[in-house]
Amino acid sequence: MNLSVFLDELQFFWGLGLLMEEVEFCDVFGLDEELLEMVPNPVLVVLFLYPITAKTEEERLQQENEKKDYSSKVYFTKQTVGNACGTISLLHALGNITFEVKLVGCLSRE
Repeated sequence: MNLSVFLDELQFFWGLGLLMEEVEFCDVFGLDEELLEMVPNPVLVVLFLYPITAKTEEERLQQENEKKDYSSKVYFTKQTVGNACGTISLLHALGNITFEVKLVGCLSRE
């Protein structure tokens, strides 16, 4: 994902009511214990980015035909347009931390 596009999307979410001082974004450089110690706590969301290959696309199409029952406790929206993975990942992240962070404006629960 293009970092400048991701930062533009973050600006959009901050404009909606996600407070900058409520969240922090950082890179995870690996899953080794020493590298994970560099990640600030608590961790509310992990966004995993990976390249799409013929194999991952084949697996995605296979899974798409399987019936899925999503938990009502988890916010999920299906990505229906291409090249929107960053935006959708941020929507998933935001939708699943609404009780963990303070939100204002149109995202407020009040």
